[in-house]
Amino acid sequence: MAIKQPIIQLSPNHNATKQEQRPHEDHAMPLSGTDLINDFELYFDGADMTNASLYLCVGADLTDADAQAIIATLRGDNLWSAEPAKTVPEAHKPMYAKEMKFIGYVSGKYAGKTFHAAAYDHPKFAYNPARWEQWKAAIGSKFR
Repeated sequence: MAIKQPIIQLSPNHNATKQEQRPHEDHAMPLSGTDLINDFELYFDGADMTNASLYLCVGADLTDADAQAIIATLRGDNLWSAEPAKTVPEAHKPMYAKEMKFIGYVSGKYAGKTFHAAAYDHPKFAYNPARWEQWKAAIGSKFR
């Protein structure tokens, strides 16, 4: 089976460099950084700072157990710490939307349903571009 490259969506005002913008796989409108924050459950690895500002974005069509299975796969690739995943509380989402600079996202499939991983940047929690590339590669190869 051929490995597909992950689909990367960038906001029109992104500051990321050397990334190709491609149409979304299912022809849906691309999601904005704010959409991902407001419309999805955001899981993050609070124990590994190389994962700072990287989020697993899971919609209501996937369960927490599904999210944990995705995280377990990332753990298996040494891309998530052994510590339990944390989630962003609903009450904090407006602050996240205001303060985080959206870098981009990649989409994957689990149990036939789409999820996303997103990268943001924040002065206190700077994202690691090399780690983001590893996340994109893992999602692109394991969640198609």
